[in-house]
Amino acid sequence: MPSRVEVSDDNHAISSKCSRNDTGYLTTLPPEILREILQYVGADELRANNLDRLLISKYWYCIASAVLLEDVKLSATGLTKFLALQKATPGNSGPEHQPQHKEVTCTRARTISESESELVDGPISPISTRTSSLAICLTGYSGWATHIDPETQQIIPERFKILADWTEKTRADMHRLSSWLGTLKTLTRFRFQAEGEPSVRTIPANLFEHMKSYLHADAIALMCRSIPVERLRVLELDTCGSAFLARGVDGAKPGHASDSEHICPLIGRYVPYLQQLRVRMHRICPEVFGVGNKNNLQYTTARKEFVFHLSLYDPLKGMTRAKSAGLCSFDTPCRRDVLINKMIEGANVAAMQMPNLKATVLYHVYPFDLVAMDCRTGDTKMVDSQVDWLDNEDVVFEDRRSPHSTSGACVTVCAF
Repeated sequence: MPSRVEVSDDNHAISSKCSRNDTGYLTTLPPEILREILQYVGADELRANNLDRLLISKYWYCIASAVLLEDVKLSATGLTKFLALQKATPGNSGPEHQPQHKEVTCTRARTISESESELVDGPISPISTRTSSLAICLTGYSGWATHIDPETQQIIPERFKILADWTEKTRADMHRLSSWLGTLKTLTRFRFQAEGEPSVRTIPANLFEHMKSYLHADAIALMCRSIPVERLRVLELDTCGSAFLARGVDGAKPGHASDSEHICPLIGRYVPYLQQLRVRMHRICPEVFGVGNKNNLQYTTARKEFVFHLSLYDPLKGMTRAKSAGLCSFDTPCRRDVLINKMIEGANVAAMQMPNLKATVLYHVYPFDLVAMDCRTGDTKMVDSQVDWLDNEDVVFEDRRSPHSTSGACVTVCAF
């Protein structure tokens, strides 16, 4: 006959408390542990399954919110709504766009070890929210197709004013973004994409050029000046869907920016701090390497991978209308081989200051295959034209140079 196990009064008391709290055990976790669990789940998973489902308690909700704010992804609509939440609260004497989520104050249920007399929802230390990754994707004016008469297929006269007003609102959002961006001292990764209209198949071809460009050069320049460099390691800018508009007397007009709004040297300011840089713009030049300035900056990262996509797609025609970007200093379109060679020359000059630089240019040749070229060795390889070049590592070459080599071979290419 099995012997009877005696249970002490202390153990019995602990067991009784555990049984009363079993159903809410996870809510008794300290914030540090719960945050690690939610971080393991990942911001993408939380975002995909809707944060509202985490209303188990305010305690879970506020910690999940903090985790989401570490990795922020915004569409055009999301950008407008999100920036509206960053305004200073009434009575706050801080900056106009001071973020409210620097610290999240939560309450939690007591743990087993806490006495019965303690409050169940007592305050805990504020949870610091540190945004480390920010990704923004704009897709052009989605309402353009609605300004065409469905019966006659005639364009509505007010369409250009409506588009101009929307472009100005986008410019205002970009300025608010810049104000908030400057507060993100823990930012390590920043991605900004400006794509073309997603439903362009319903738009007549002759109207495409009227809706293509929607970004103002001054707004992009302000954004580039506002990115904090304290911890920035990855910078990705893809504005394939819009050329930059210069502001004139009569409003926004197509054209490249003035000298004070030259985007390439603004990007080049971040080169010393970056590990990865990927850029595609309608106009680009070697100043994007950051070697044209006179500042003797110390390069804080040993390994650097730069990728420059020199092909632009007409979203109405897809890949068959791939065309090349232009040089910033050229008022008229230049040949593609001139652009490629200029970028290769810039890469080789930059390599003298950054021996571990891996620079790649992407461009198209007939029949529209995507070519990746190593700027320092001249090696080329074909890449799937449908590849997501911002995330795919196949566009980067393996480093086969000697670790003691400090200069690369100059490369000349002629692309037809």
